[in-house]
Amino acid sequence: MKQNEDEWLEYQNIIEDVVKRSGLDKNIFYDLRGNHDIFGVPVVGGSFDFFSKYSINGQLARRGNVNSVTLETGERKHLFIGLDTAMSVGLRGPTNLFGHPTDQLLTQLDSQLSQWDSQTNKPVTKISFGHFPLSFSASSHSGKSLKDIFLNHSISAYLCGHLHARFGKNLKRHHQSTSSQNLLSLQKFFQLNMQQIPSGSAKNCSFGAPSAEEFWEWEMGDWRKSRAMRIMAIDRGHVSYLDIDFKSGAKKTIVLPTFPLDSRFMSTSSWHQKYECQHMVPSSYETIRALVFSVSPIVSVVARIYDARPGTLNIVLETPMTKVVVDMSRGDFYAAPWNHKAFDDPSPDRFWLQIEVIDIMARSTLSELRPFSVNGLTTKISWTWKEFFVMGCQWAELYYPIFWSVIYLMLSILLIPRLLLLFSKKQYSYKSFIVEKGFFNGIAWVFQDLCRLPITWFGILGYLIYLLLFPWFIGQVFTDGEDKGYMTYMGWVVRSSNDNRNQEYIGSPDIMVVVLPHLIFVVLPATFVAGALAAERGMFKEHFLSLSGKKEDDDSGQMNKKSQVLDKQGDRRLKFYFGRRCIRKVLLVVCLGICWKHFMETKGASRLAGTKGLSLDSFSPGIDKAIGCYDAAVQELIVIDNLMSALVGIEGQYVKRVHGKEDEITFQIDASMDLALQERAKWIFPLCESYLLIDQFVESRSQFKSGVVNHAFAAALRALLLDYQAMVAQLEHQFRLGKLSIQGLWFYCQPLMGSMQALSTVVKKASANNFTGSAVLNLLQSQAKAMAGDSAVRSLLEKMTHCASNAYLGILERWVYEGVIDDPYGEFFIAENKSLHKESLTQDYDAKYWRQRYSLKEGIPSFLANIAGTILTTGKYLNVMRECGHNVQVPSSKNSKLMNFGSNHQYLECIKAAYDFASSELLNLIKEKYDLMGKLLSLKHYLLLDQGDFLVHFTDIARDELTKKLDEISVEKLQSLLDLALRTTAAAADPCHEDLTCCVERSSLLKTLGNLKDLGTRAFPDNNDLEEPMSITGLETFSLSYKVQWPLSIVISKKALTKYQLIFRFLFHCKHVDRQLCGAWQVHQGVRALNMRGTAIPRSALLCRSMLKFINSLLHYLTFEVLEPNWHMMYNKMQTAKSIDEVIQYHDLFLDKCLKECLLLLPELLKKVERLKLVCLQYAAASQWLISSSIDIPKLEEPSDVSLRSEKSKQWRSRSQSQAVKMMTQNTTVTESILKFEREFNAELQSLGPILSSNSQAEPYLTHLAQWILGIRNDQ
Repeated sequence: MKQNEDEWLEYQNIIEDVVKRSGLDKNIFYDLRGNHDIFGVPVVGGSFDFFSKYSINGQLARRGNVNSVTLETGERKHLFIGLDTAMSVGLRGPTNLFGHPTDQLLTQLDSQLSQWDSQTNKPVTKISFGHFPLSFSASSHSGKSLKDIFLNHSISAYLCGHLHARFGKNLKRHHQSTSSQNLLSLQKFFQLNMQQIPSGSAKNCSFGAPSAEEFWEWEMGDWRKSRAMRIMAIDRGHVSYLDIDFKSGAKKTIVLPTFPLDSRFMSTSSWHQKYECQHMVPSSYETIRALVFSVSPIVSVVARIYDARPGTLNIVLETPMTKVVVDMSRGDFYAAPWNHKAFDDPSPDRFWLQIEVIDIMARSTLSELRPFSVNGLTTKISWTWKEFFVMGCQWAELYYPIFWSVIYLMLSILLIPRLLLLFSKKQYSYKSFIVEKGFFNGIAWVFQDLCRLPITWFGILGYLIYLLLFPWFIGQVFTDGEDKGYMTYMGWVVRSSNDNRNQEYIGSPDIMVVVLPHLIFVVLPATFVAGALAAERGMFKEHFLSLSGKKEDDDSGQMNKKSQVLDKQGDRRLKFYFGRRCIRKVLLVVCLGICWKHFMETKGASRLAGTKGLSLDSFSPGIDKAIGCYDAAVQELIVIDNLMSALVGIEGQYVKRVHGKEDEITFQIDASMDLALQERAKWIFPLCESYLLIDQFVESRSQFKSGVVNHAFAAALRALLLDYQAMVAQLEHQFRLGKLSIQGLWFYCQPLMGSMQALSTVVKKASANNFTGSAVLNLLQSQAKAMAGDSAVRSLLEKMTHCASNAYLGILERWVYEGVIDDPYGEFFIAENKSLHKESLTQDYDAKYWRQRYSLKEGIPSFLANIAGTILTTGKYLNVMRECGHNVQVPSSKNSKLMNFGSNHQYLECIKAAYDFASSELLNLIKEKYDLMGKLLSLKHYLLLDQGDFLVHFTDIARDELTKKLDEISVEKLQSLLDLALRTTAAAADPCHEDLTCCVERSSLLKTLGNLKDLGTRAFPDNNDLEEPMSITGLETFSLSYKVQWPLSIVISKKALTKYQLIFRFLFHCKHVDRQLCGAWQVHQGVRALNMRGTAIPRSALLCRSMLKFINSLLHYLTFEVLEPNWHMMYNKMQTAKSIDEVIQYHDLFLDKCLKECLLLLPELLKKVERLKLVCLQYAAASQWLISSSIDIPKLEEPSDVSLRSEKSKQWRSRSQSQAVKMMTQNTTVTESILKFEREFNAELQSLGPILSSNSQAEPYLTHLAQWILGIRNDQ
């Protein structure tokens, strides 16, 4: 046996077609090798390794023998592991039959199965799949097996192939660990029944008691020959499957019950233990569940439970099942509640389940009738002898016991009779057998006669010894013919031409398919036949001698009378047996059979049989007679009969269908027909063509993937076609009665012509452009408007539009009344981005959740185009309330059905009413339950410094930490100090103070504003002007943050909070400058009592007062001219807001206006203000040095501590006036320093004035600030 590359090309093409048609990612497909995939492959990746070349795993470079994937849901994890146990060196068939897991593979498998055991609290369902069943899987070199690993991890199921369902339908096996340690236990070699009986049945419900180590092994059929496919489902840990046979054709509907499980093949001891101990998940038992796959929409699903106890199946429960919206399922998931305790029964096959599904085409599909047991009991199923032969026997373990049993048997029948012949006085022969008949005597006679033939006996014994010690075969092992090898009973020994090293004993126990049949069916029978021939030879010899002795007695006349009587009685029987030697002939025939068996086993190549198929041409009809040969009256009858068929899409003998360009179908009539009849027939052809187009559209758009609008439109068209077909049937009845002419046919068909052609135009455009959803509705509406002149056609198209839109309006209804998008086919004009979560509002600066979680798509139905925004907003509001756990059901008084969009525009009123309800309900929810205004007021207190007592205290205790460089600041320490300040000030009375946190930004305010490009700022200076100062500290970068929870994060988003922080940083730094200048002013006041005439201290005091006036004017402007008025304006507007969007708009408007009027969006002004603040800070820091250099006073403390400054000032007054004057005259540089600060401050202030004046014309809010600044300058 070897591989066929053409089959691999076929496989590759099929897989590519499956990937293309399904639209699935190729990476989720996984294929693995079987024994046929490595026939004759010497090296993985070589020229004969077609698997690496054509398989998906080979194309995706998956080289590992163990691959796993984990799927996680909210409740469980699902681990799928595929393993490739095929031999690394691929022998040619048939000695390539078993899986060969290595110790390395088993270690990898154990690691993959245990990867989630210690990393998750979620239960894990483990599924493994491979090619070889465990009955055809060998053990590793260390004696471990796949079964040991699977039992150790208690996987749910192992799926395998290899046997291809050729040996029966029940190729399933339940494995369970046993406590027996006996090496000779039969369970090591056989399992007599499908379900393995556990060693102990005692129930242990104690906490932490180990569950049973068990798993199911499910063999499945192949697709290529058996056309079998398996669908597997995992439902809350319950694993179920369904095998589908496609030999009988495609399935329109597939039903897979997922709970309760089939008690024959799916129940386990662990589930029984969980049920008995009440450890199972209650919710998983409360419903009957099933997956339904259908090409057409489903109308109803009904579950029926039968009771088999009376001997017949009686219905005890019939309940409808409802569709459950499950995003992870590819099919439709249905469930029905039930009282599972009512079906708790000790018999595992008393109750049977069947599910009936009816689709929109009125097709009924029944699931397989299957028994179930809610308490996890298993129905006992017995194998047939073929199923037991391939699934119940562990052939890898049986090979050597069978082999040595046959060898010992043959050595016994050869050596024991030989020893008896040599050393026993009693000899066994035909004569002794006649005297003392018995089974042992007969066997001893047969094989002692074989021993009396030394050549034969030694030949058989020598052959046995040869089979044990020498090769059985020598020759080519692989396809390429480069590697030679030989086979013994222990396996193949291959010498590779690449490295000249032997690979000893590969392919064991695969060689058993050659060794055991040869021993059992050739060598052993040949030995028995040889013994039988030897015994027959002895019998004939005795008979021949007896005949010779008889003649001598007759000649001498000494034969007694008794001998003569015996000779007469047995003469006929002896003549038959010995005269013709029939026994020898029978044995020779048996020898021929053994030789034939041996020949078939050793035959190197299988015969290929070819058959010639019959050509379809041999069945083609003869040439019909032209219709023009008939009379005109006959032609009319013939053409009417053909037209009747054409009206329902069937071509006739003389009216043929012709495929034109772009698959257009037209009808063509025989040219020999009467011209008048031809013209009248052509009048009817458009109706026939329209019917074909509509019928094809109905069939194609009834498929699963076409969408609900197409399904509804196709259903309406199907109903129309039924009426059309009824009309054709009536016309045909009239024709059979002889009452219909071709003119009459045209009379009846003419009224339908316009309607059918209009519909065919619609379906043609819809098919050509592959329209779905709203595109179909818009097409129908536009076509109806185009038919304004034909009221009948327009009415029909409007009816079709209404029918097609019912399902679409059902989606719309759920959206505007519940905030749920029930759109399985993606037809709705609102898209949902599930990757965006509400938690992102506190992290995403752009607040994409509110704008992009739900958004409008292209292709809005024309009758909803003007109100699409309202529809979007309504659902968004309802969705927010549902996310908050609030009842979002629109009151029944307003919940009118959206099933029509006629001219009365009733649907618009319904949508408007739903919008008003959702808007007011959400606004009340956020304002009242979540206290939006309270949160905004709290933000005003803390981030807009409305109540700043906590900040003064915080600044005092955090002064040392805030003056550090950025890399040295401990945010945790600042947070603890902030908490202390909040608890020890009036802020402790605010319940929201715990939501306040601190943070330290990484850049200055100017740099931050330059990086935020969406604030509407004017162009900032070049990057060189925005470079960070070298000595930036926490005072310039400190900020507060606020914890905002859902749903308030809709209003107070990350972007809004960032704007609050920008304002806070500006205010905080202005407060800091004011605080430092106040300290400097107090230092000046402390030395005011001294006579400072002739010194620079009075000039310094004037400068300090100007700086204080500047910073106080700025703070007054920011707080009383900007923040307070704008806040009250926003507060008043929010009281009258009617929707959350208006609240967001007013809030954003407030923040944007505050940013702008606080100069943060005017980079030129802001830079000047920052420069002035820097000069003020430098002056305040130098004020202590200036005064201490002017008079002889001790070194002052930091000017921020008021108590210390007052004590120092008292000490200064005690100094003598003459000593102070002396110190001033010694420090001439003080005056120069003060003058320098004064020049810098005045220069910056003077340059700021014109900028403010010019900007105040465009920005009127700057007028007051400009007046104050100019007033300061005039004072100077």
